[in-house]
Amino acid sequence: MLEIGIIGKEHNCDFTSGCLAGVLEGLLQQPYSVAEDMVGEDERVFTFEKK
Repeated sequence: MLEIGIIGKEHNCDFTSGCLAGVLEGLLQQPYSVAEDMVGEDERVFTFEKK
């Protein structure tokens, strides 16, 4: 499992879970599922798991 925390507004974060999964799949050549969770008002956590 891979977990990535991205901090929002002040870093102008426009990432989507699908975009990140696609980038990860391209880098590692393995399909991943992704779950996105809000952790507070401006912070999202994306959790990736190999399919």
